[in-house]
This record gives sequence, C-alpha cells and structure tokens, in this order.
Amino acid sequence: MSRPNRAELDSAFSSGRMTKAAAARQLGMSPACLNRYIAKGRLATVTVDGRNWVRRDDLNAFESDWKRNRDVDRARARAQGQVVRRALAEGMLTQADAARQLGVVAKTVSDHINRGNLSVVVVDGHRLVRREDLEAFKAAKAARATPAGMLTLSDVARELDVTRQRAHQYLNKGQLGTVQIDGRRLVRREELDAFMQNRAAVAAALKNGLLTMKDVAQASGYAQITVQQWVRTGRLASVKVGGRRLIRREDLDVFMQKPQAHTGPKPKVHIEQTC
Repeated sequence: MSRPNRAELDSAFSSGRMTKAAAARQLGMSPACLNRYIAKGRLATVTVDGRNWVRRDDLNAFESDWKRNRDVDRARARAQGQVVRRALAEGMLTQADAARQLGVVAKTVSDHINRGNLSVVVVDGHRLVRREDLEAFKAAKAARATPAGMLTLSDVARELDVTRQRAHQYLNKGQLGTVQIDGRRLVRREELDAFMQNRAAVAAALKNGLLTMKDVAQASGYAQITVQQWVRTGRLASVKVGGRRLIRREDLDVFMQKPQAHTGPKPKVHIEQTC
C-alpha cells in the first residue's frame, strides 16, 4: 500500500491519529519492534480506509507503561549484575573461567555440569562454579588419568591420523586389542606400535605389486568370497604380511591358467551389441 497523502495525514492528525512509522520514531524504536508490540496486543491500532493507525492517546499510555517497565528491567539487571559480581569477587567462577583453568572450551564445562560431574550454584540465573568444586573436579579427573603405556581412543585416532570413528572400527573388528580399565577401553602402546608396523608392511607390499583379495576379485571377475575360499583351501598361493593375506601377481597368473583350478561364480562377460 502506498504512503498516505497530505490530506490523509492532516485528517489523521486532527483526529488524534498517527502512522506506525511516526509512532516508532516517537518511541525511538524500529517499526519492526513496534509491530511486535502491536502483534502482542500491547498497543492498539485502528483501521481507517484500509490503513492501520495508532491513536495518540493509546501511544502516550503505551509509552508511559513501556518506559516504566524498561526502567524496572534495567534496575533489576543492575542489581543482578551486582550480585553476580559480588559472587565472583568471593571466589566463584563463570563457566568460561572454569574452562580456561581446565584448558577446554566452555561447552565441555557445560557438558560436565549437565552430566552432574561438576557442581554449580545458580546466582540470579547464572550458573557459577565454586573454586573448591573445580579443584575437586580436577583432582578426580587426575585420578582417572590414563595409566602409563595406555592410550585412549582419541590418542589412537591422533597417532594413526584417522577419525575416532575409524579408530573405533579397528577396535570393534579386533584389529587392535583393548583392555577395560575403569569402564574405559584403552589400547596398550605396544599393541598400537605393532598395528602401525603391520600397516606399514602391508602398504610397502602393495606398493611392490602384491594384491589384496579385493584386487584379485576385481582382476579375475570372481566374487571376493570365492577368492577367500581359494586362499583358505590353499589352491591359490598367498603370503602373510602384517597379519593380512596378500597374493603375488605371478601366483594369480599361474592359478588362472590352470584348467578347472578355479570354481565359483563365473566372471561376467560383456557382450557388445552391434547395430
């Protein structure tokens, strides 16, 4: 809708009405903020000729009430701030302060609080931490420190340069042995060192031309489970490197040339169609 013309403004002024934009300017707020008060029913409007107007009397009453509530809110905020500052001066800590002392982010502290691991005191809506509670939390955390020679899942992921999810898969598949200590799955240092040596050995072997069972399946066109049967029964020669069975290229070539040497699902043959 277009802006009201001069005649409409003069008529509205004489009738004690004003536009919402003018009302917002008088209150020193944005039109959007004024619209929120109107939507909440705190400021009434009237509709004349399809336009919404604000009565001057309604605006004056709203302004008086709004300023009074604003002053009360500001006074309450100042009082709360003084209470919180007094608590901080007496040795209480904010979550940000606690996070800095623990060397973690504030969200980690919040998580510990939500889990009940770290006690808090609510002061005027602010969750504060007593210094003695933080020291007790640090002592309990130190008591649960990882024993020497043991690694957490995060440590394993960091040393292998993989995600925690990938490291977790290694543990679940039994590729990395674990021990349970205080309800946590930990990995011995020597276990991880052996795993890393095996990985390096496999990588070197693959670089030198050895094939995995998946490689053999792709090269021969047979299913991987069939290749595993060949290796398990000894029909296809293999070598064990780093705990894995690998196949030499020449052994695969000899095996595939033997008549009736391989069984299982036959490789798919691609037949080109001619027009």
